[in-house]
Amino acid sequence: MLLAGRTARFWLSPNGQAVLKSVFEKEAFQAYVRSVDDLGIWVVGGRKEQRLQATGSVLLLRWEYLATVQVELPVQTGAGTGQQEQVH
Repeated sequence: MLLAGRTARFWLSPNGQAVLKSVFEKEAFQAYVRSVDDLGIWVVGGRKEQRLQATGSVLLLRWEYLATVQVELPVQTGAGTGQQEQVH
């Protein structure tokens, strides 16, 4: 999936802010996405990032806790990107 294996910026929904306030201090934060499934997004990050990484633990961000997610993708050139390459 698009998010797995990437670092992403997350914005929590009002419900997500209330539920996760002890883990994430702000409504927006950056975290590494370990995997994605029907329950939500499994991440390593936030205020307790060092403890999560040290134990190999991940945190589930349920879909209903998220307002939006931003991820940067590498720019692709060539076929399928809407850009045309010129051949000399």
